[in-house]
Amino acid sequence: MILMGSGYLGELPLEVVKVTEERRESWIDLYLRLQLRDHTELPEGAEEISAWVICNKERYIVQTVLLLDGCDSAYQFTPQEKKLIYDYLLDHNWVKGSVEEEKPSL
Repeated sequence: MILMGSGYLGELPLEVVKVTEERRESWIDLYLRLQLRDHTELPEGAEEISAWVICNKERYIVQTVLLLDGCDSAYQFTPQEKKLIYDYLLDHNWVKGSVEEEKPSL
């Protein structure tokens, strides 16, 4: 977990519990209910952590947002936490990849 403006806080031991999908125009929103393993505590006295993964209509991830108690926060996922989420969604056929992978090679 990274606090914007303050830097790295450490890796959270995340586990995906449930994924729900909502469609809007040319976007697919995936909401992931997450839980922490090993009795890890959330910052700011938050009680729930989740992720909002925004995908294009082809199911490629465009953005991943960390939510605390269902709201956007000043925190971001670390690259390793994003990879865990990405791998879970890919392994369970929720997504086809990430737009970051679509960059043309020179």
